[in-house]
Amino acid sequence: MFAPQNEYIYILELPVATRTMMTDLRRASAFVCYQITVMIGIVALPFALLAQRFGLTLPIGRVVDTAAQTYEETADQDE
Repeated sequence: MFAPQNEYIYILELPVATRTMMTDLRRASAFVCYQITVMIGIVALPFALLAQRFGLTLPIGRVVDTAAQTYEETADQDE
């Protein structure tokens, strides 16, 4: 009644040059994200100091640390 269906499995294997380019792109984007979070941290410093006077803390340091850790992980993938 039903014709058998052919199931195809497509495996995409990128050439070495493309893999290297993708790795470089991933590392560059992680670096840009890290730099943006550092910039936000610098801009937010006066607000963080003001908030500290009222007993509040802003989690800017944790955000910058997480971005730095992500960049270091992507940089270590090449080694």
